[in-house]
Amino acid sequence: MLAAGLAAYPAASTEGLSRLVAVGAVLGMGLLLPALAGAVSALPWALAALGGEYAALFALRGGDVDTRAPVYAAALLVVAELVYWAHDRQSTAVPAPGLDVRRFFGVLLFAVGALATGALVLGISSISLGGGVGLEALGVAGAVALIILLAALIRTDRDEQPEI
Repeated sequence: MLAAGLAAYPAASTEGLSRLVAVGAVLGMGLLLPALAGAVSALPWALAALGGEYAALFALRGGDVDTRAPVYAAALLVVAELVYWAHDRQSTAVPAPGLDVRRFFGVLLFAVGALATGALVLGISSISLGGGVGLEALGVAGAVALIILLAALIRTDRDEQPEI
C-alpha cells in the first residue's frame, strides 16, 4: 500500500507529461513485485525506478524543491526495510522471541531519523549565504568526503564480518 502511494504521488502531481512519469511508477512497482516474491535482488532497481520517477517529476515540473521530499525519502526507506523484513520472515523457520517488535521499532526509528535528517538538510539548503564559487567548491568537497567516508565504513564493516 505504501509502495503504491510512492508510485502514484509523482505521477498524479504532474499535469502535462504524467505518462512519462508513470513509466517510472509502472517500472518501480513491476520490479517491487518480484522483490516481494523473494527475488530481493530486484529491490534496489525498484527503488531506483521509484526514485527516478520522483526526480522526473521535478525535471518536468521545474520550480522549487518539494518540501515533501523528506517524507518521500523516509517512505522509500520503509518500503525497502519491509521488503527485506518479509524476505527474512520467509527464510527463517522460527523468528527469535521479540525480534519482530525490535525490528518494528528499528524501522520506525530509521524512518523518523531519515525524515528528520531530510528536513534538516532541506532547511539548511534554503538558507541563503550569498554563495559563490568558493562556497560551491566547499560543498562539493564535503560531498566527496562524505562518500569516501561511507565507502570506508562499508568496507570496514564487510572486512570485520566472519565468513560462514
